[in-house]
Amino acid sequence: MSIEPENEPGVTPSPASGEKRAKQARAGRGLPIFIGGVAVAAFLLYLMVTVYGIMTAG
Repeated sequence: MSIEPENEPGVTPSPASGEKRAKQARAGRGLPIFIGGVAVAAFLLYLMVTVYGIMTAG
């Protein structure tokens, strides 16, 4: 069984409508921003704990 480019399942075009594609594009942009925000919040928490530890030890 040979896979031709026109019938390969991984490259078939999506039948999504324009509205659905726009919604997916918004979700695609929002997810990295959300993950980045969580990363920044985690770093700030780490920084606050570190500063607190230094201040109470000295």
